[in-house]
Formats: sequence, C-alpha cells, structure tokens
Amino acid sequence: MASPDELDAAQHKLMVDMTFPCVVNPILRELEDKNHSTTPTLIRESFEEVEAFYPGFTEFFVRGLLTKARIDDRIDMPEAILKLEGSGEQKDVLLRRHESVFRNLQHRADSLKLILGRIPDEISDRKKFLDTIKDIAHAIKHLLDAVNEVFTQIGVAEDRHRLDKKKKDFVKYSKRFSTTLKDFFKDNRKNAVYISANHLVHQTNQILLAVA
Repeated sequence: MASPDELDAAQHKLMVDMTFPCVVNPILRELEDKNHSTTPTLIRESFEEVEAFYPGFTEFFVRGLLTKARIDDRIDMPEAILKLEGSGEQKDVLLRRHESVFRNLQHRADSLKLILGRIPDEISDRKKFLDTIKDIAHAIKHLLDAVNEVFTQIGVAEDRHRLDKKKKDFVKYSKRFSTTLKDFFKDNRKNAVYISANHLVHQTNQILLAVA
C-alpha cells in the first residue's frame, strides 16, 4: 500500500499532467476559434514549449494565480478539473482522423469524460450518484469497444503496441476507480473519488493521444 507521501506525490503529478490539457489549452483553443488574431495561438504554443521544457509549469502558474487572488484555499483542483470536464465545453484532445471508427472513439471518450464530470454535483445525492456510476460503467465499456474497433485500422505494429499499452493502463485505473467507489460508501471521502475520476479522464486522453 502506498504511503501518504507517495499518494500526495501521485496526486500532484496527476494535477501537473492535467492542468495544461484540461484547463489552459481548451480556454486558449476557444479564444482561437473566436478571435481572428494570432495572439491566442502564440500564447498556447508558448505554454506548450515551456511545459515541454519545464513539466509542471502550467500547474505552478495556475496555482500562483489562485494564490495571488487569495482563493487558493477555496478551490479544490481535482474537483474543479472534473467540473470543467462536466461542462461539455472541454476538448482536451481532438483526433485528426475522420474515419467512422475514429469519430466513434472520440465520441465515446468525450462522453465518458462528460459523465465523470457530473460526479462533483451528484456525489452527495445517493440515488443520482448511483445512476451516474451505472452510466460510467456503460461508458467505459463503450470506450473499450471503440478502442478495439480502432485496432482494426492500425497497421503499424509499434502504433498498435502503444495503443494496447494505453488500453491496459486505462483498464487498471478503471479497476482502481471501482475500488475507490466501494471505499467511498464506507468512508465518504469525496476527494479520493475526484482524484480517481481524474485519473480516468487522464487515461482516456492518453488513449486519444495514442492515435491522434
């Protein structure tokens, strides 16, 4: 079993991995779509370059803004990122391929993240939360089915191996999420559910990136 320090380190790494793709990148891409100026694109590309050289910069930057605004003690990052996913406006990873199996994979991935994003608003209502858990289970199955369909369209062995590894990682975190839910009904630790759900969001994005 992991120690508290190891769990804290794992949670921090998760937030580091998710802050740019799930918080900053979607905002800048939305600005790109609405603004004819190249400025949002240049800002996004600058963030990408800095993040590549200094992983965790974006998370440090966002936390710095929250601290400067004196609201860092009122915002729980795992919960906030989940709520962003539940807004329906997030496009963390967009596939460039347009064949039907890839469109289906994109749809299934986005659907799962959208359902996971409902957790913060429904976790306190037992009936709604149980319904959401059922929806998550169905969405996970549909996503895995979509991944299996994509395998038929990938001819390069190295690419198939990469996707297979991401699929196995996703299954591993799905099982951990199930265990976390069982524990939640005993200890009522909401934050543990938020973190585990964010791991699933992250692993879903990793599947998309494997075929992007």
